[in-house]
Parts: sequence; structure tokens; C-alpha cells
Amino acid sequence: MVQVMDSCGQFRNVRALLDTGSQSTFISESCARRSADSRYDGYRFDEDYRQSSKLFSSSGAQNEFRGLNLADERFYESRSVELLIGADLLCEIICGGIIRFSPDLPCAVNTIFGHVLMGSVVGRTEAEAKQLMLDLTKLLSSAGFELRKWTSNNAELLSDIPRDHLEPHVFDNADGISYIKILGIQWNSSTDRFTYHLNLPKDSNCTKRTILSALARTYDPLGWIAPVILQGKLLMQRLWALGIDWDVDPPQEIVKHGIAYYRI
Repeated sequence: MVQVMDSCGQFRNVRALLDTGSQSTFISESCARRSADSRYDGYRFDEDYRQSSKLFSSSGAQNEFRGLNLADERFYESRSVELLIGADLLCEIICGGIIRFSPDLPCAVNTIFGHVLMGSVVGRTEAEAKQLMLDLTKLLSSAGFELRKWTSNNAELLSDIPRDHLEPHVFDNADGISYIKILGIQWNSSTDRFTYHLNLPKDSNCTKRTILSALARTYDPLGWIAPVILQGKLLMQRLWALGIDWDVDPPQEIVKHGIAYYRI
């Protein structure tokens, strides 16, 4: 949380997000209307700032961050972000110093606003998650809907659920690792990792037809492997530009890139 001074000299609390992927800093339309009477083409960033002096303390996963002067002590709550601070101001905000916790928790980075958490934030305890699951089951049962295929990366949450109501795991015979298939994505619940598996013919020639076939088999609804898919699309673009037919062997340079794409 940061405090922004409006046109009347009053400070307003605004929830900000540090986005290193953004080249510019943005403010929401609603926040701009509340804070200024008119608009300006530029902005000025002064190091005169205000921050909360409260020390965060809570239960569950938030206990790991006890004693830190957090910029947002309610970071675990879902709320709208009104100020996006991009890379253009990031160097003026970060003071240096990173506090690392356990591998499954985010790290704390010191800024002029206080410590900011970076990484995956676990905002609820196991008891709250279990209660939420029970409430959802009860609510839908009242309307005649029975929830099935429950799964979680925490075995404690699934201990009271009947076995026939759990999502069945698929075992990989190669390494014996079990996973759950979700929209073409494999989720290993024990390690909480997502992987992709694509069966491609290893003995086929590298042609425009086989490259297009590999692209068609790659289902990526979340865009996680977009850089990999882009390599195949760029190969197809070069093949079309060269006017090569579907089953004709392309130049060796393209074959080399095609084989590398198959091995990604």
C-alpha cells in the first residue's frame, strides 16, 4: 500500500503492484479521477513518501513474515490494484536487501514503501481451505450437485474425502511418477509442478507437413510454452516463404532447426 497525494493535498491509500515486465508506470482511471482535477502529460516521482508503520503478524503461512515492515500487511487478500509501477521507476523504489524464507514461500524485497513479497503467495491456511471445501460441498449438495474429482497438493485436505470422489492419477510407466491431466497439461501434485508431454514420431522426415503436425498436437491454453510454439511457427513461415511443398525435403539449415524443435 502506498499513499498518493491528491489535488487537495490529502493522502489516499492506493494498492500498488511492482511489475518488472512493464516498461511504464500506470494508474487506474478511477484512481486518477479521485486524485486529480485535471490530467498532465508527464509525471514526477519524488522520494518523499509515506508508509505504514505497522508490523505484520497473523496465523498460518503469514507467520513466516512476522516482524517485517510490509508495504501491504493484507497482501493475502484479493483486492484491486490501482497503481502499476513499472521498470521505469523500479530502480528508484528498491532499496536492496532480499530476505529468503523456505523454498515454497516468496522472498521479501526491501523498498522505500516497506518490504514487498515476490513469488507465489499462499494466502490461506489448511484449516481455511478445508472449511471452504466443506462449505462448497454443502452448498452444491443442497441443489443436488455432488462434487467429485477432488485433488490437491496437500494430502491432509483430501483425508476425509471418499476415494471414489478423488481425481484418479495417471502413472508414467517410464519413471513411475503419477500426475493428473488437466486440459492437456500434466500436474504432479506431490511437487506442484506442471509439465507437457507430446508424442512425436521420431523416425519421420522433417518436412512442412511433419512440422505442422507437431504444432497441431501442441495444446497450450495458458500460453506457458508459447516460446516453444513460436519456434515451430517461425519454421513454418520460412517454409512458406521459400515455396517448399508439403513433403519436399527443405534446406539443411531448416532441417537442423526442425530437428532441434523436435528435441525441445
